[in-house]
Amino acid sequence: MALSDNARFCLVLGGFWCFLILLSAVRAVISSGQAKFHERKLDVELCQHGIKGGKTRLRCERCKQEEAERLRQEQENWEHAKKIKGIMAEAGRLRNEELARLTKLRTHKIDFLLNFTPGEFEGIVAKMYRQMGYSVKQTPMSNDFGRDLILSRNGKTIFVECKRYARDKPIGRPALQKFYAAIKTMKADSGIFVTTSEFAATAMKFAEENSIELIDGPKLAALMMRAFPTGPDAQEYRLMCPECGDVVVFDLKNTVDSKRCRNGHELKNDLSGDDLSFKALSDVPYCDKCGEAMRLRHGYRGKFWGCKNYPRCRGTKPYLGTRNK
Repeated sequence: MALSDNARFCLVLGGFWCFLILLSAVRAVISSGQAKFHERKLDVELCQHGIKGGKTRLRCERCKQEEAERLRQEQENWEHAKKIKGIMAEAGRLRNEELARLTKLRTHKIDFLLNFTPGEFEGIVAKMYRQMGYSVKQTPMSNDFGRDLILSRNGKTIFVECKRYARDKPIGRPALQKFYAAIKTMKADSGIFVTTSEFAATAMKFAEENSIELIDGPKLAALMMRAFPTGPDAQEYRLMCPECGDVVVFDLKNTVDSKRCRNGHELKNDLSGDDLSFKALSDVPYCDKCGEAMRLRHGYRGKFWGCKNYPRCRGTKPYLGTRNK
């Protein structure tokens, strides 16, 4: 008797479902067997001390002690890492506070210098270099032949050019070229260009190519504080050891490259000598890309903040006036 198409379809479908049920049952049996085998293995597996289930079933007292010691050591390592992380955060906070404090002192010094006349400014820079051990001759205000001060020490003659400019008025390449011509014409050994503002990128490149030392506002403030200290708090720079939390005090007047804390860890002085870097200028924003202080630059659309690390970092921010958040 021939089966209809519907009966044939139902027969095939029923066979398929029976196959699936059988396959599920086989899988369940295999899984149960594997679980029992695994449990049996855990029961008979020898620990390193020769006891069945000693480690897997915690039947060995020595294994229990070792496991407890391992957990205790992990807890200690976690607590130590947490403590170090907290110390490092506190060390960073202290460093930023110190930078802000010292920067404030130096910034006030620059504000004070901006109130001087050009002649008075040259005079205070001359006194500063005398305090630093130079013999200084100040040239006349007119017909100075491209240099304001003539420094002498150890048989070397150094020309100094002084420009008392506002912070947002950078020194450009032409001023450096004129100064370099005076150095070469009158055969000085080297030159120093001092300003209360900053230097344009073209001026910095020209100075580097021709070995002219540049002293911008922050560096001038640091030199002024070394020459005319305002008190112990202005001469000290505190750093916290990121390993143990001990605070080490550096003397900015008699700088050293590094010191050791009471626990023997070495701390590098990153704010020493004339090479001071300031990330905490009150009106200067930080680069969102690299975290360095930014410089006020002049573009064809006007003023803007550009990263100090340009061209390695091309971070920028709009210039909002004397206050930038």
